[in-house]
Amino acid sequence: MQPVYAQIGDEVRQSAVAHADETTHYRNTSHFWLWGLCTDQAVYMMTHYSRGKTAANALLANFDGVLVSDRHGGYNDHPAKQHQ
Repeated sequence: MQPVYAQIGDEVRQSAVAHADETTHYRNTSHFWLWGLCTDQAVYMMTHYSRGKTAANALLANFDGVLVSDRHGGYNDHPAKQHQ
């Protein structure tokens, strides 16, 4: 499963445009964040303990396209000229 998961992440990050969002995710009694990066072709998801820029940067990694988001501060490391 891991190679396919990584391949989906790579594919989404190579897109010219992607949408990102995060939401709460509870696992047993622990609180995490579920992060998603999606295009019209695929969705890449990950869980992280944080809602901050560390998690956003892990999600976006080498994504260089236009980012569509709710303008959550965690995405601020992505170049402003590429925010929608």
